[in-house]
Amino acid sequence: MICNNVISYQVVLADGSIVTASADENDDLWRSLKGGGNNFGVVSQFTLRSFPAPKNIWTGTFATPGFLSTRTIRAFYDHGERAMSGKPGLFDEHASTPILSLSYITNLGIKMHFCHVAYTKPSDNGNDWPEYWKRSPFRSLWRFQNTSKNESLHDSVTTLGSFSVTDDRNVFGTTTIKSDLATLLAVRQIFSDATPSIKHVKNCMFIYITQMVLPQWINKGDPNVLGLEECQEPLVIISFAVNWGTAEDDEAVTGAMSVDFSTYRNIIAGAPRTGKTVSHGIDPSTRKPLWDIPVASAQDLDDAVTSAQAAFPKWSQTSWKQRQACLRQARALLQENRESMAKLISSEGGKPPQFADLEVAHGLRYIDYYADMEEPMPEIVQDDAELRLTLHYAPVGVVGAICPWNFPLILGLSKITPALVTGNCVITKPSPYTPYSIVKFTEIVSHIFPPGVLQALNGGPELGPMICDHPGIQKISFTGSTATGKKIMQSASKTLKNITLELGGNSASIICPDVDVDTTAPEVALGSFFNSGQLCVASKRIYVHEDVYDSFLKKLVETVASWKVGPPSTEGVMLGPVQNDMQYKIVNSILDDTTRNGYKFALGGQKKLDSSSLIIPPAIVECPPDSSVVVQVEAFGPIVPVMKWSDEDDLISRVNDTTTGLGGAVWSKDLVRAHHLASRIEAGTVWINSFEKPLPQAYIAGQKESGIGGEGGRQGLHAFLNPKMIHLYKAPVGAKL
Repeated sequence: MICNNVISYQVVLADGSIVTASADENDDLWRSLKGGGNNFGVVSQFTLRSFPAPKNIWTGTFATPGFLSTRTIRAFYDHGERAMSGKPGLFDEHASTPILSLSYITNLGIKMHFCHVAYTKPSDNGNDWPEYWKRSPFRSLWRFQNTSKNESLHDSVTTLGSFSVTDDRNVFGTTTIKSDLATLLAVRQIFSDATPSIKHVKNCMFIYITQMVLPQWINKGDPNVLGLEECQEPLVIISFAVNWGTAEDDEAVTGAMSVDFSTYRNIIAGAPRTGKTVSHGIDPSTRKPLWDIPVASAQDLDDAVTSAQAAFPKWSQTSWKQRQACLRQARALLQENRESMAKLISSEGGKPPQFADLEVAHGLRYIDYYADMEEPMPEIVQDDAELRLTLHYAPVGVVGAICPWNFPLILGLSKITPALVTGNCVITKPSPYTPYSIVKFTEIVSHIFPPGVLQALNGGPELGPMICDHPGIQKISFTGSTATGKKIMQSASKTLKNITLELGGNSASIICPDVDVDTTAPEVALGSFFNSGQLCVASKRIYVHEDVYDSFLKKLVETVASWKVGPPSTEGVMLGPVQNDMQYKIVNSILDDTTRNGYKFALGGQKKLDSSSLIIPPAIVECPPDSSVVVQVEAFGPIVPVMKWSDEDDLISRVNDTTTGLGGAVWSKDLVRAHHLASRIEAGTVWINSFEKPLPQAYIAGQKESGIGGEGGRQGLHAFLNPKMIHLYKAPVGAKL
């Protein structure tokens, strides 16, 4: 900050203490930053990022209009050395392996600056620079500029300027290039790919840090990365980290610049936005409110749609590989924040830590799948002397992705990822029960994409209908209950929107008499009770052949009874709470009905007296009638009925006696018999000898009232594409064939 002609800044030391240093108008740093020497700008902002400092890490963010001179940089680090109060500095002869990595971004037409500084001690004759350059951080830039493989990229950028300066032990260098965003992302990927091979060169550990700062981040009235209220002139942003440690500190350094997981805002046009009203989720383990998050207004939705419409023409025309490069960047950022994201999912969803992390892991796999998929090419239907008939595919436009609460991140990514890679713009809306994870993901990665390509809006029950009604949105992708899906279909019909509905189900598992009970029962138990039964395709009904019914039921009960039930914070917990009070009441009403009708509980069934959480102990109901509520209604909670069967035709009739048809499972050593039974189940997906495990490469679609259309796999791309048939008649117009 600048106050009374003094620049003050802070340095966090290894022990967590803070040293404040200042520069007055007589200081080299002051004169350089204020425009002395060959500097072209004036300091407008300097601030220390407030995150935990690993061992010997000095971190900060600094902004100034225009460009920086080498003198400015040198003076800045000299001041840093003095502020460290005896710690080894960048130019200290006895420093072990000081490392500095810089990346610049400006909002002057989106220009990317690369500057790398590294330390090495040359031989006495001082002639080691050629060898140093071969193995220094400059290697990645040199490779970019000189490798024919990257000729097309190199030809796509304009070099605005570069410099380097050395002393007896140090090198400063920077190159500034200008191009479109997609090209800059591709260049940055080259640098990132080159980093591992040069990270731990002897006496020169290299840490690569890149930060995108786009113009739309600087908005009047909204907080932003610089803490500025308004930006009226171009800025140069420098993110830096100085390390006086060893290669073992690499993880600490790269993890230092963390994301704030305690504040949440909607993301519109690439920028965070607050609102007049806020809502909050509830921690299902404590029933206590979580963080405030703004509720999007009708104007917010209009602004998001306008931004998406403006971005769509250019984004839809970017190449498939460019869009995949953006997905890979997003994947890297999610991986960097994996631990924090898993903790967030555990807090908002009530998942035990291992399953919250598993959700992030599966989300990463979804991104990987579409980031590596081959581009769908036009299909030649006919090509002869008369006619060339080709089927092409075009992105639908603006997609409204309405996400559920049971797996908020992965089911959000299963919509976002294929929609983006096919060239659509996405406005994602989380469930009001779990509003945080997909909004935070969008915040973390939105700068990778042009403004308006990926946005996130939190809202209450009125936002979903507004999205479905909005004439500027061409596609609705929804995962949730059948009842809500019917309302969405009715609303979307007003503008004949393209819709995909993945709705509820009452899936059944069939256990054949030849199974190994000891190995099969635990697998079936996991499939039915995973996430406390809150999985759309989970087996909500289990049909066991009468020959193995007793032994199977015994093993099933033993397995589930051995699991620890409790808050996710309790070590070893297998089953956490149901996610929200609505579902808590539904499950308890089914338990009450089962008790009231005198059906036998093989496990559980007792009323939970503690009202401080939404935990419901697991329950297994033994042989209830097919007409009972526990069999007919999807509980979406930790209660499962187990019935007997003996005749296959009767079994299939009972399994299919439902208005839904989402999933199912068959367990048998006889694969021919298992496949035959699977083919007779009226469901979109059936697993054989496995509990229900949705995969990114597998298309999933419901039958009956379990949905319309589907997602996942290569076929799932077509949910976000419009087919276009082109008829090309080869003869001249008017010619007689």
